[in-house]
Amino acid sequence: MRLEEYELREWVRRVTHGEASRRDFIRTMLGFWLSGPLIAEMLRTQTSAMAQGRRAVQPTFTPTRRGGGGKLRLLYWNAPTILNAHFAGGARDVAASRVVYEPLFSIDPEGEFIPILAEEIPSVENGGRSRDGTWTIWRLKQGVVWHDGKPFTADDVIFTWEYAIDPATAATSRGQYENIRRIEKLDEHTIKVVFTDPTPRWYLSGGQILPRHLFAEYKGENARNAPYNLKPVGTGPYKIVDFKPGDVALYEINPHYHMPNRPFFDTVELKGGGDATSAARAVIQTGEFDHRVRQALAAAVDRRTIAEQLYGAAGQPTSNYLNAPQRFQSPNTRWEFNLEKAAQLLEEAGWRRGSDGIRHKDGRRMQVVFQTAANPVRQKTQAIVKKALERIGIEVELKVVPSNVFFASDPGNPDTNSHFYADMQMFANSLGFDPQGPMRQFVSWESAQKANHWAGRNFVRWANAEYDRLWKQAETELDPVRRAALFIRMNDLLIEDVVVIPVVWRQEVSAVSHTLRGLALSPWGSILDDLAYWYREA
Repeated sequence: MRLEEYELREWVRRVTHGEASRRDFIRTMLGFWLSGPLIAEMLRTQTSAMAQGRRAVQPTFTPTRRGGGGKLRLLYWNAPTILNAHFAGGARDVAASRVVYEPLFSIDPEGEFIPILAEEIPSVENGGRSRDGTWTIWRLKQGVVWHDGKPFTADDVIFTWEYAIDPATAATSRGQYENIRRIEKLDEHTIKVVFTDPTPRWYLSGGQILPRHLFAEYKGENARNAPYNLKPVGTGPYKIVDFKPGDVALYEINPHYHMPNRPFFDTVELKGGGDATSAARAVIQTGEFDHRVRQALAAAVDRRTIAEQLYGAAGQPTSNYLNAPQRFQSPNTRWEFNLEKAAQLLEEAGWRRGSDGIRHKDGRRMQVVFQTAANPVRQKTQAIVKKALERIGIEVELKVVPSNVFFASDPGNPDTNSHFYADMQMFANSLGFDPQGPMRQFVSWESAQKANHWAGRNFVRWANAEYDRLWKQAETELDPVRRAALFIRMNDLLIEDVVVIPVVWRQEVSAVSHTLRGLALSPWGSILDDLAYWYREA
């Protein structure tokens, strides 16, 4: 652990002395999922304060009026099922909601904070942040109105925190707010967020803001009954016109949007269906196992074949949950495809081959159910894994669940990934802008279960006291380099205990029309964060 911290500090030193570029540093840290605010804070320890309000893609197009750009068509292979990001079952729900709702800030591709509903980004210099990480003051943009004409105020930000933190709401976003002790209303457009402990995550409370005047009666156990989960009223550049869950969302321009002369497009159509490859082409053309058994399963996954044949340049095999170039990879993690070793591990675990070739132990056949969301690439991955497992004497049943069911947040649906009623399951995780959130899904108190309406993010129901301690330590560690080292150790624990079997470090790939301009696609948030700046060139 000391070694990783030293290497991180050396990397920061090289950047600040001009021996390595900031862009290379960011790309490298992306591999560890050390992103957004954490990366920015690592550089800020030795460089000047971060810029505010600057987009990485500087506009060459200056609009003189709002609208006039016609229709923008967005095609996702996986259609959204809800338009409330606090109940999102995946990135597609967050993106579809983001067209309507807005956060206090977003983060550009360079890791810089961009104010959205905030008037400015808090800093120690402007009096918005305490030096000890115990509070943050947000000054909110004035003159912003909800789509129904009601004013946006501090009450809405405070309510969103109360809504998400209520256990009865069972919001998937709850973990983003849990270390907030209270939010004080200083005036109609200023709030003070006070944290339970000193924290490096001074930017908390920055999720998509909900209108208090509409959601107040739909809090707690009644939250999922809100009609606004499907017919949202936000402050964003577009208003919802029609939404068919699992199919299409139609939006129209917000004539009162708070950014002058934006957005450019008059309407937006976000449609889902098919698969990722077909979607891209359309845009361009138009259980419970012991440790040895888990080790055996990991050794039987042919990561290289999966990466090369199914992902190509968009993916690379990996043994880490938090990925990195070789200089930052843990010395304790490695991957190998070795069926002989896998078979030997099963023998050591007491699973012997029967006359039918299938392994048995204590009168039980070695059978596994391997589930995933319906998607051609994932189903081909299933087939590759199944073939290898059958070669070492494991009988495999493949289960394919419609993606709008698998990723749903409905607590009564037994086929969601949070219920995990299978022996193995596979899905991809989208990049978060800070590892505290993504790594939270393995803390013991996040175990998905009936008591929390299956809203816990720990789908594997793993519990490890050291991991819990490291995660809590990282939550209050103000030294960004030491904090990064804590996450590296958390990654090691996941791999050592075979909690997950990382397969491919997948790049985010978007197909864009050759006439579409103004995009600053950021790895830190939703692909639609800067939709208000997009335009079409004739």
